[in-house]
Amino acid sequence: MRPIIGITTVCKNENADLFTFLNYNYSKSVVLAGGTPILIPLGGEEDDIKNYIDIIDGLLLSGGEDINPLFYGENPISKVMYTSPARDEYEKKLYSKALEKDMPVLGICRGIQFMNSVSGGTLYQDINVQCDKSNGHNPRGNPKCNLYHTVNILRKSKLFNVFGEEEIKVNSFHHQAINRLSDEFIISAKSPDGIVEGIEHIKKSFVIGVQWHPEYLSAIYPEFLRLFEAFVLESSKFKRENK
Repeated sequence: MRPIIGITTVCKNENADLFTFLNYNYSKSVVLAGGTPILIPLGGEEDDIKNYIDIIDGLLLSGGEDINPLFYGENPISKVMYTSPARDEYEKKLYSKALEKDMPVLGICRGIQFMNSVSGGTLYQDINVQCDKSNGHNPRGNPKCNLYHTVNILRKSKLFNVFGEEEIKVNSFHHQAINRLSDEFIISAKSPDGIVEGIEHIKKSFVIGVQWHPEYLSAIYPEFLRLFEAFVLESSKFKRENK
């Protein structure tokens, strides 16, 4: 049986209606890696969150809105874009339940930022404004499947076990990034300008975040599919051992 991967969704208000949706590349990457994706929409009570956690074998925290700076104890600056405080709070509950079970978690873009900020870390609300050393991480007009800059990977890390190299090239389209790292994580990857590109939980079996978007690359570059395959494999182990 394929493991079931729950994927969080983007929330958007439009004409007084709230929509929840997901970029197809996330679910496609999970399928290519051998998993069965289900979407986790915003909403529901504690029992609903527990039901999702009981159903899924791995949690994928997807990209999307900026995280509300109030969520990690800061006032927003003018460069903060669309936020969804309701999503922040809902995913906090999901993530907490997943950690309690030591369920595999993969965070992508917003996902890595969320994992850090919900665990006591902070973010650069806009790296171009708040981080002098940054060297352009959101190039205008750059196709999302283009490899844009290099990332240096810590040899003693799960990411190194996935990629087998200390340097890879990744795509990039984000204006926020990790500032102060949570005590619960180690940095497993950085860009040459020092921006955090990968983190791993110190105590949990497989809780990894990446700043780039491997879902746009998995069908083109085998090394990026390997990240999803490692996540799905860990989710399969979790399924066998817990269900």
